[in-house]
Amino acid sequence: MASFALLRTASQAPKGAGLSIRGPRGFLVRARTRLRRPWLDREIARGTERTANPALALREAQLVSSRERTRLARRLEQVLVDASPLGTPTGVVRVDAGAVEVARPVLTELILSLRSSEAIAARGVLLAWRLLTDATSPVYVPPPAQFADPDRLWHESLVVLFALRPLTAAEAPSSE
Repeated sequence: MASFALLRTASQAPKGAGLSIRGPRGFLVRARTRLRRPWLDREIARGTERTANPALALREAQLVSSRERTRLARRLEQVLVDASPLGTPTGVVRVDAGAVEVARPVLTELILSLRSSEAIAARGVLLAWRLLTDATSPVYVPPPAQFADPDRLWHESLVVLFALRPLTAAEAPSSE
């Protein structure tokens, strides 16, 4: 079943991705992608261009798949619930309710972008996952000895939003 999901995800890759996912070569690409996922994720987060690297193209396709978008949107929604006064914490690390309230509009925009049918960038998906999975992220209450900056989550969420929906050449302001 997991192979089917990977095949379906890879078939939804952007045009020109150059993915060959059938046959023995396709199996090798999927296996290489699975084994090298942390390295591929670092390369995508850095903004490395996909230059004839089928494993990198497949990983990008996996990240922008509807399944991954839905998973990420649900996790961000859970952060908003956990930060509310009526929410019950679901994890060991507590959500910083003050920071989430400051960043709520940007986090909501992230969720809407993930739930929309518009194309998104794999780099933005990775950065959003880092916000949720890194215990030192501004989403979570910092240790007692560390200063809590409630605006940090707002700033980092904006970075994620801009990475998720980068400007195209047509949208970029002209320098005339």
